[in-house]
Amino acid sequence: MKKNRKINILLVFVLFLITGCTTQASSGEDGSEDTEKSQIQIQKYETEIEKLQNELKKYEQNIKDLKDELAAVETLKREELDDYKNLVTKAIEFLNDDELQELAKSLWHYEIKINGDPVPSIGEIELDQTNFEIIFSQKNSMIDILPDKIYNEGALSGEYYDHLEIEGIEPKDIKRMDGTTVTAFVYEFENLTSNMSFQINISNELKERLGLQNNTIIVRIK
Repeated sequence: MKKNRKINILLVFVLFLITGCTTQASSGEDGSEDTEKSQIQIQKYETEIEKLQNELKKYEQNIKDLKDELAAVETLKREELDDYKNLVTKAIEFLNDDELQELAKSLWHYEIKINGDPVPSIGEIELDQTNFEIIFSQKNSMIDILPDKIYNEGALSGEYYDHLEIEGIEPKDIKRMDGTTVTAFVYEFENLTSNMSFQINISNELKERLGLQNNTIIVRIK
């Protein structure tokens, strides 16, 4: 009886040891699986990072190539401009005063736009809006090919308001806008009466530059 009891106790002890070992083995396997999963995830991240780094290198190379191309184009443009200036410098030696003045005028461009549209040669325009802008702009060439004195003679004489007068209405505001090569005067009109008209009087100089038939621009509001 005592012997059987000892055997039973021994069996229980052995079973306890086996269960403990199995649990430890299972825990070890779970830890190993977690470690393996983490390593796989890390490898994926490393692969993605490497791909992104390669793409970044490509973009950086593309930017460098574009900068090199732009520098080459700018160099070529400067060389062509220098050649053009040299050619013009030689050519103007054979021009008389009138021809030089015409050349200077060609380097200054003038335009009047009403609500975004240029004025037709007949000098008449219709609007279907009571809010609009009149823009009188001057654009000069960036190519400096003439002596300053001759070049400046190509511009309109005096001030801009000597060449344009709006008759019959008053603008809400007048703004001046200056850019690198463009100067514009913006006349803003708001809430004008429908079925009315007004006129813009321009100088002979401006009429010639705009290619208009007369010195009056008629604006009709429907």
